[in-house]
Amino acid sequence: MDETLPLVLCLDDDWRILEILSKILSRLPLEHVVTGSPLEAIELAQRLRPRLLILDLMLPEMSGWEALDKMRDGTQRDDLRVIVLTAKDAQYERLVAANVARVDLFLTKPFDAGELAHHILRLLDLPASEAWPASQGET
Repeated sequence: MDETLPLVLCLDDDWRILEILSKILSRLPLEHVVTGSPLEAIELAQRLRPRLLILDLMLPEMSGWEALDKMRDGTQRDDLRVIVLTAKDAQYERLVAANVARVDLFLTKPFDAGELAHHILRLLDLPASEAWPASQGET
């Protein structure tokens, strides 16, 4: 892993989504790690200290909110940027994201690969010129 590049951690229990995220992230100037396990994601977050977390809310073992709390708990991780990427589009979830969980972006599935890539670059303060090519914006 190139430690000079920002690290993105993806947590989703759907392997198809993880494959899509890996494909998108591999085209950007960053490193990434994917997992379907909230427990593994917590361990990875504490050990690797990613700059960005892409988080699903409906997970086995615990909710995405619980996993996020555990990733931040005791580590002073106010610098962790968070994108919620979920099929759950309830008003309640959006309120929690905006007012309690300090989430930077709330996106629903299905999502646009190019839009997600642009948001990732913006949140990591990476140049927009590194953005996902418009002609290749598949999900």
